[in-house]
Amino acid sequence: MQRNAWRLGLLVMLLGAGTAHAQVVFHAGGGVNLARSPEVMDGASPGLDVGAGVGAFIGPFLTVRTGLDYARFHADPAAVREALSLTSGAVQGGGGYALAFLVDLKLNAPLWGALSPYGAVGLGGLHFVERDATVVSDAGGEAVLNGRSETGPAVSLAAGLNMVVSSRIALFVEARHIAGRQAADALVYRPLRVGVAVR
Repeated sequence: MQRNAWRLGLLVMLLGAGTAHAQVVFHAGGGVNLARSPEVMDGASPGLDVGAGVGAFIGPFLTVRTGLDYARFHADPAAVREALSLTSGAVQGGGGYALAFLVDLKLNAPLWGALSPYGAVGLGGLHFVERDATVVSDAGGEAVLNGRSETGPAVSLAAGLNMVVSSRIALFVEARHIAGRQAADALVYRPLRVGVAVR
């Protein structure tokens, strides 16, 4: 993992050196997660997703972007009880979050004037935290679904649509697929968000 981190850091520095004189773009957005992998996030349901980062044009239609993506997962009482083989009881705690750092290459296709679709592919790392969830029975007994915290590599695919509103500002809507590898499992979630990019 430490070797991967050094490689990622070197990639970011090389990209930064190569785009030092390119036009810089700041982007930020928010939305929701449409799906997640239940084998990792037992007892969690999709929630808020926000992200922000910076990019630079390296060609007429190419942009290099770096960014952070934060995805929150809410506790799903029914899923928590199912994971513990229970049919009833009040659920306390649970849920979690995922934090991804990604470097991607974005290809823009200005086909319709102010509207331009785009696609992107990225690599990076993902850290996720699943919090402990406790089920309290009517009789006062407790059962705990233990949480965990792991970090691993991640890949990302994205597709979106830009809408230019001025020479420096564009709005966008983007669907992204993020997959991270933790131990023997894969955490997969798909944010859908809207945002703004400023040059």
